[in-house]
Amino acid sequence: MDNREKYLEQYYQAVIFLENKEDIKEALPTDDYSNFTYFIDGLIKKLNDEKQKVEEKPFSQEEFEELAKPEIQALEEKINICRAIKEEVEEEIQIEKAAEFVTKKELIFAKTDRGNIYVEEDLKDIPKEFYDTVSTCIYKLENNIQESNNEKAKSLTNNAKLKDVHSVKEWKVRLFYRHLTPDTAFVIIARMKKSYNDKKDMAPVIDRRKKTDDEFQELKRMMKDQETKQRIIEENRIIKERIKEKLNKKGRKKNG
Repeated sequence: MDNREKYLEQYYQAVIFLENKEDIKEALPTDDYSNFTYFIDGLIKKLNDEKQKVEEKPFSQEEFEELAKPEIQALEEKINICRAIKEEVEEEIQIEKAAEFVTKKELIFAKTDRGNIYVEEDLKDIPKEFYDTVSTCIYKLENNIQESNNEKAKSLTNNAKLKDVHSVKEWKVRLFYRHLTPDTAFVIIARMKKSYNDKKDMAPVIDRRKKTDDEFQELKRMMKDQETKQRIIEENRIIKERIKEKLNKKGRKKNG
């Protein structure tokens, strides 16, 4: 048994006890797509094999209803979850690859449960002398300016919960976002780097990603319709200009 087969068995033993889709997704490797494909396909095969074994056991009708049927249904659910995760990751990979080549990105701003814009609230915790730096981050993100240090947040934390989160940074300011489509960025948080402990520094980003994930998934679904996508973009252009005006106004007041 080579290392990949050994790891596959470990993933299988973990997944067999999990029920929630997100828990299963977090239990899978995501840093290398070729490995991901190997493991997810292997898991689906092992789950199918286990389902077939249960189906082939000589149960009485009563035993089948009480024992086998619930187990088969649970295995079928896990198989469907793994297939859905595979489709999601394949779509994410396509979006990430295409996003590298767009020249302009539309910014979509995450909202609180009350409908406020998270980034506007985040500005309260950023000193006004850094507002110009926030503006620079927005400019970089809008214009898809690639830098050698403009990496996924996951590379800083090695945490699967941030695998699809990117950061634009300028000095101490960080703007974190996820890709809805190759040309639309879902901006979830703006913050200052406050610690050299990456795990501690990323904790608020992990929390914000979790809080905004339902909105992200809903927007992703809605944006499959081009007319709806354009309406969302137009609404967020107004929000973006309002944020820019706040940043510029505070900057002028500081320098006045």
